[in-house]
Amino acid sequence: IATGNPANGAYQHYTAVPATLVSPIPSHLPFEQAAVLPLALSTAAAALYEDKNFNLPLPTATADGIPDASNGTILIWGAAGSVGLAAIQLARVSGLRVVGVASARNHDLVKAVGAHEVLDYRAAGIGRDVAAAIEAAGEGFVGILDAVSSPDTFSTIDTILNDVVGAPIKAVALMPIPEGVGRNFVGSHCVSFSIMKPPYEHIADGLWRKFIPEALARGLIKAKPDPLVVGSGLGSIQDAMDRQKAGVSAQKIVVTL
Repeated sequence: IATGNPANGAYQHYTAVPATLVSPIPSHLPFEQAAVLPLALSTAAAALYEDKNFNLPLPTATADGIPDASNGTILIWGAAGSVGLAAIQLARVSGLRVVGVASARNHDLVKAVGAHEVLDYRAAGIGRDVAAAIEAAGEGFVGILDAVSSPDTFSTIDTILNDVVGAPIKAVALMPIPEGVGRNFVGSHCVSFSIMKPPYEHIADGLWRKFIPEALARGLIKAKPDPLVVGSGLGSIQDAMDRQKAGVSAQKIVVTL
């Protein structure tokens, strides 16, 4: 999609990839586990680091590991999905405090990758809980990343923000935000491949070439969620697409080659 060149497509045995999007993986990380990361990390990076979105500082690995959460607070809706889990981890290494929103059964997973606080989106008081988290952050609140980006989540977030006092909240989605939604937030959306193109190619280089190799080796970034391997070979691609369309929770559909 990004280049229009079939050589860059994924559904083939070999693909040509720009060097800025390539990272070695440590020997202890199986390929099917590592496969959960590329799309999710690149999408999360576009949301967090592009200047039209949250414009955060690029991730760094300190001598002690993860930096202090001194750069503000972000709320991630859909925190247990692949993009949500990637965004939590990148936000942490960019010095943010993370509040995740996910179903109760996935709270342990969301906390395990670094969220400081997790809210249950099915809870009767979710609106009150989100408003309280935003107000507690005060001027340090960075915004909301909607890692689900469905009509329901757009509407729910907009409604919740009715109860938040202050200026409109910054919100970044994975899909264009429909007209008529967004009375209470300033919205933008992101796509994964934008980090490899001007003016954002420094993000791909800073993430994949400079940060991810060390981060994976040191365990600062975890390959989560776990893969759900649904087949082997190119003949399994359609089955995988059908399984993805049916919906999964806290898993990533993977086909081995």
